[in-house]
Amino acid sequence: MILKSYIKKHGFIMNEKQQSHLGRNICRSFFTHNPNTELKKVTINSKGIKMEVLDYPRTFFESKEFIAVFNRYITKNSIRKQKFYV
Repeated sequence: MILKSYIKKHGFIMNEKQQSHLGRNICRSFFTHNPNTELKKVTINSKGIKMEVLDYPRTFFESKEFIAVFNRYITKNSIRKQKFYV
């Protein structure tokens, strides 16, 4: 799963710069805790621009390391969730 999919799935509102900064923090955390692991790169098309992103294992998004980094970034930058109306 890529980080952008996780953000969209959980309804957070972030611009491209915030997603990029969070992605660097997540990547740094992942390779600190898993130094010998290779990640697959996936090509995506975002707003007509092709880019390569890292494809993390789904279990990583449930780990305490990811949750700590993600929550710290969300709190520090006052990121809010999208409101859903039914």
